[in-house]
Amino acid sequence: MSRKQVGPETRQDDKGLAPALIAAKEKLQRSQLEDQLSNAMSKRPTREELEKNGILKEEGASHFLGSPHFVEELLLP
Repeated sequence: MSRKQVGPETRQDDKGLAPALIAAKEKLQRSQLEDQLSNAMSKRPTREELEKNGILKEEGASHFLGSPHFVEELLLP
């Protein structure tokens, strides 16, 4: 009986790693990616900084999209 015919808890992938190790690796990679995203989001400029630097204008669609009730405003008749 080959290793691939044994139950899933003992089966190994083509690289010779147990599925549990592969799952742990993928979980760690996802966690690291989430940490990187969180770090990048915490460093992004505020709306006020973007407006001050002329990147974002206060008027028009950009102001409307910044509304906390954006979805409600779209759904109201």
